[in-house]
Amino acid sequence: MQKMSKIFLVLTTAICGLFGGCYDGEMECYDSNRFVSLNFLTTDEFDSIQLYLNEKHICYGDVGVYYEQIICQDTGRFLVATVVSEADVDKCVLSEENPIWYGFHCFVGKPSDGIDVNSAKIRAQIFYKDEKSWIETPLNTWGGNYVNVIAESDTTRWFTYDKNPVRPYFDDYDSPSSSNRVGCYDGYCVATLPMTDKDVCYDK
Repeated sequence: MQKMSKIFLVLTTAICGLFGGCYDGEMECYDSNRFVSLNFLTTDEFDSIQLYLNEKHICYGDVGVYYEQIICQDTGRFLVATVVSEADVDKCVLSEENPIWYGFHCFVGKPSDGIDVNSAKIRAQIFYKDEKSWIETPLNTWGGNYVNVIAESDTTRWFTYDKNPVRPYFDDYDSPSSSNRVGCYDGYCVATLPMTDKDVCYDK
């Protein structure tokens, strides 16, 4: 979960309390072990990515929550968007430590997703211009984790970061240097961090 979302929730709750309440619906909560947050990251721009868990296409159509992102530093702030124009990219302040990161974020596990995130293989097909490549991991228990898949060519930089290097208030990227390194497969390396929240809640 994003820290900024937590702050927004607290503020919203306080305001609603002052003005007599804004929401009286019920929430349904689930153990975070049934969810996984998958993030594909590279400094090489890619065209698209398709993700699978145990051969089921995820983060496609109505399965999961997902978006592409371009992340870079902009004079001390971070510029994050799902669709970034050329003009926005021109605002990026580039350095060896802070390149442009191209990513795909995928969150699955809601009952309607019909996904078992444990004892599963992650497969990804990445499209770069006229090329495409496959990544496949061994079976693993991914539930309750942020799973970051980083291009192997970027791992030397990635694993030297002791703080969130690319996106503030986003727990998925906290402290890469202390993340659990699962292994490298087909030119990409997988690292996990435990989710900070033990429950994930939705409106009933």
